[in-house]
Amino acid sequence: MLEAAIANNVAWCEIVCRMHGLEGRSVTGVWAVDQRPPAYYPDAITLSPSATPTEVLAIIDSSPGCAVKDSFASLDLEPHGFRVLFDALWFVVDSVQPRDEGDLADRPCRDPRADL
Repeated sequence: MLEAAIANNVAWCEIVCRMHGLEGRSVTGVWAVDQRPPAYYPDAITLSPSATPTEVLAIIDSSPGCAVKDSFASLDLEPHGFRVLFDALWFVVDSVQPRDEGDLADRPCRDPRADL
């Protein structure tokens, strides 16, 4: 499941980067974009827990503003001038069942500002 979530995240980043004329590539357990990506998108995403700082830094522009999404929280990039921006967890939903429209049909709509 983790590999599927990472692949999905890489696919999303690929789409966004391509929309900005940027190309991504996968090399030795790391996906990276060829130039600085759009704001809030990483320059690199680890695809393997065995990816090393050397492998990541070899394929990115690590100048100020660079961001690396460490999918496995296993890289130590602090000696290379990076800092952890935030920690996160992957969440998985086994399946999503569509709502029965009848469940909502009898509920009145109301203005959420009414509670203010």
